[in-house]
Amino acid sequence: MSATTPTPNDQWLRKCSLIVGAPDGRTLDLSEFKISFHVSQSDVLTPNTLRCKVYNVATATTTLITKEFTTVLLQAGYVTGNYGFIFRGTIVQTMVGADNAVDHFIEIFAADGDQALNFGITNVTLAPGATIASAQAAVAQAMAAADPTFTGGSPTGATGGILPRGKVLFGLSRDHLHTLGLTAGGRYSVQSGRLVFIPDTGYLPGDIVKLNAGTGLIGIPRTTEGGVEMTALLNPNIIVGQRVQIENKQLNTVNNRGTPQPSYQNPFGGMFASTAADGIYRVMVHEFEGDTRGNPWYSHLVCLSVNPSAAPSAAVALT
Repeated sequence: MSATTPTPNDQWLRKCSLIVGAPDGRTLDLSEFKISFHVSQSDVLTPNTLRCKVYNVATATTTLITKEFTTVLLQAGYVTGNYGFIFRGTIVQTMVGADNAVDHFIEIFAADGDQALNFGITNVTLAPGATIASAQAAVAQAMAAADPTFTGGSPTGATGGILPRGKVLFGLSRDHLHTLGLTAGGRYSVQSGRLVFIPDTGYLPGDIVKLNAGTGLIGIPRTTEGGVEMTALLNPNIIVGQRVQIENKQLNTVNNRGTPQPSYQNPFGGMFASTAADGIYRVMVHEFEGDTRGNPWYSHLVCLSVNPSAAPSAAVALT
């Protein structure tokens, strides 16, 4: 095989698709313009976000995007390698500006599940004997009523007891999801318009993405108080809640000693994230950074260690 023969894992020849949509079904493909973007995904009850700049768009097109288009889909990856959706959501704000006298842009700020999380109101009475799953379904239905882009039903994975008596759920849906997550020992988030439940000490099913110098790992991962941080070439196959694997010899580590103290008592900070013996970690935060005409094309990750010898529901170290 020659050096130029394409393979399914090529990480060169970037590919990007940015499409905005209108409520009446019209779409506008902006993929051929210069695009820079930053996508932030995490496993918490705040919307995933997109900030992207599209350069040198005609004034008439800019006006259409600002006034008539409401949704955005972003795909990124490589021509013959990994390629897929990294964001879909609702346009929250646009800004028109310029970097210099030549390059002008429209900047789009969008959120995934914004209306569902911020405006979804649950108003339902659960009958005696209701389960966490039925409560999830009721909350998800209320979120869908508030957000036409929200397509998630009740997620699987959360377990718990039953209600001995009836219960009224009234208020912001995300507040009820927070409470249900505490009860079930996990947390909820919205990923690509769907409600996802991730156990605090578990992970989502899916293939393990192996990261090393040959598959896109950049620089040296390191342990921090917030988790194990690493950077790789942009990879849409890395999903929040699923697993990645690195070689621990490529990891800068900090060994904890004693009892963690508040930062004003401990100048070296608190407890740093633990490492996994075989280098397997669950993704908590995934930030995509890209520029179709520039250098950035990265995945920035924050992860927690996974013990593969433990049950999937009790394999993740929280410290």
